Formats: sequence, structure tokens, C-alpha cells
Amino acid sequence: MRALMSPEDQARYGSSPNGVATAAVSMLSSDTGSPTKADVRAERALQDEFEQWLRLHGYLFHRAPMHTRSLLPLGHPDFTIYAANGRTVLIEYKTATGKLSPDQIDYHRQLQERGHAVFTSRSLQFSIDCLRAVEAKHQP
Repeated sequence: MRALMSPEDQARYGSSPNGVATAAVSMLSSDTGSPTKADVRAERALQDEFEQWLRLHGYLFHRAPMHTRSLLPLGHPDFTIYAANGRTVLIEYKTATGKLSPDQIDYHRQLQERGHAVFTSRSLQFSIDCLRAVEAKHQP
């Protein structure tokens, strides 16, 4: 996918080493180009908090693994939530310094073009607000 990007976009969005999309690769730091262990721990903590909230409120969801390669397509968001009224909400978590990889940008765009609600979140409250907004918008 990166090969199809202009040099300007490649510089703007960074790269994914060896084309492998893992949580660590997707959290590229703007300073060094690679994630720190603290970045990985911080993103995992954000995801854990959201997962607990989803369970507490009875949502059906899938969480992409952070510790291993996933069978999901490159760029797939961290959470797929099966919300009320047949809506699917996808949420990608990033730390304050994290940015989307080119694969994530492309895949999220493709999901949105097909009508899915895709968000990039940096907090529990933002994720909750996005999920509730999608559900409220699609009340029968």
C-alpha cells in the first residue's frame, strides 16, 4: 500500500516496517519513529479500560490482539463493536503521541466508504460518546 502513496504522503504518514501491522508498529512516535514500551503499555491500558466498560454494559465485541500478529487485515481497528440496531462501530486506540499507520488510514477509509462507523480514540469517554452517538442516530 505504501508503494502507491506519493512521497509527500509517505513522509506525512510514516511507514510500517516490513508491512507488519501490530499495535506497536501502529503507535509510531513522532519523535523517534518507533514506539516506546511506555507507549505500548499506555495503549494497552486504554484498551483494557474500554474492554471492561463494554463488558459491564453488555456489548458484543471483538478486540484485536496486541501481543501477536492478527489474522485480521492490516490496518483493522482495535475494537469491532456490534452495537444496537444492527450497527457496527470500529474503534482504533492511540496514545496522545500515537498516529495511524498508512495501512490503518487506508483500511479505515475503506470501511467508512462502506458505511461503517470508524473512530480513532485517545480516551474512554470519547469512545463511549462515539458509540452512543452512532446508536442514537440509528434508533428505529
